Amino acid sequence: MTLGLIELNLKLLQLFEIDLQLQKNANEMFRVFSKFNALFVRPRIKGAIQEYQAQLIQRVKQDISALHEKFKMKYNTSEAFHMSQVRDLPPVSGAIIWARQLERQLNTYLQRVEDVLGKGWELDVEGQKLKSDGDNFRRKLNTDQIFEKWVKDTEARTFEVSGRILDVIKKGQKLYLEINFDSQIITLFKEVRNLQWLGFRVPFSVTLLSSGAKQVYPFAVSLKETIRTYTQTLSKISKETATLVASYKKDVQERLNEGFRLKWESLSKLDPYVRKFSDSVITFRDKVDELIVKHSVIMEDLDALKVCPLKDGAFTEIFVRIQNVIDELNLGSYSNLTSWV
Repeated sequence: MTLGLIELNLKLLQLFEIDLQLQKNANEMFRVFSKFNALFVRPRIKGAIQEYQAQLIQRVKQDISALHEKFKMKYNTSEAFHMSQVRDLPPVSGAIIWARQLERQLNTYLQRVEDVLGKGWELDVEGQKLKSDGDNFRRKLNTDQIFEKWVKDTEARTFEVSGRILDVIKKGQKLYLEINFDSQIITLFKEVRNLQWLGFRVPFSVTLLSSGAKQVYPFAVSLKETIRTYTQTLSKISKETATLVASYKKDVQERLNEGFRLKWESLSKLDPYVRKFSDSVITFRDKVDELIVKHSVIMEDLDALKVCPLKDGAFTEIFVRIQNVIDELNLGSYSNLTSWV
């Protein structure tokens, strides 16, 4: 080796070590190794960096081991599973996305092995072991198996979108209003949509099932939300105010009676009905919310009568405020207002 080449190697080695020492963590050190990767074939440089290599390879082993432990905890117990529920991501699609994320992370770690050991890292003793472990782990992350199991389970099930759109369910001693719709059908529609987006070829038979669900899916979601709003609104009404919103509640109940006569097969009738039902419930909710505020004002003024000065002006001021609220209730077409007052 010529003197000039030796000096060049020494300078390159010095640059490498200086750059490496400036880094604050392992991730930044990996970037330095990637930057100088092409120089690792030089024997003088290769021998000088073995200590650093050993440290970083150990870090890669720890990272892959931690990733494997994360995989063994299963998707259903992972943070990703809880986040997928927030994002309305169905379980199978969520599991596949999670597995692919783990695989990308694994590939990143194995790429770091090449950054540290250089080209031909698979021939290194440490490299061979890591490659073998990585291949075994990757086989466990095979998302085709998840997809094939889902197809098999889906084809074995019976999905029907038929019958009345509304139903009453008894839970314990209470009756609950619900939509007569299998939630798994909604999940099926979401799974097909997401799996196709992920690049999977969903069988035609499953796609056909999903297309039937797709037609009624918007109506089912809207009805479910409307019923939820109606139930929540009912819980806000007190005995003192129930008669005031009786007419608005009756309007909703008439819509419900109409809904109990409708079936999912009547697609042409679903759209106008869902709109009318939603409008009726929204009006009912708004009127109840408005009444709660106004009733609170009246109750405060009635309490104020108990402690106000015994003067005509003080009484009059409070009565005027009460009368103003009652006038607003009258303009709002609240029922049974005269008897309530």
